[in-house]
Amino acid sequence: MLNESPKEAIRTSDLQVICNPYVILGLAVIGFLVLIAVMKMPQNKDQETKVNIGEGL
Repeated sequence: MLNESPKEAIRTSDLQVICNPYVILGLAVIGFLVLIAVMKMPQNKDQETKVNIGEGL
């Protein structure tokens, strides 16, 4: 059996392997939110008319 010190090292290593992808995903989501907050939305010149989505596709 392993002593407590090697068990703790293995547990810490396993937690880092599991945690790192979630940290990267979280940073990517925060980056996109900042990008959306900073970018200006285009102005609709014809405020009275309806937007036709079919033309854009």
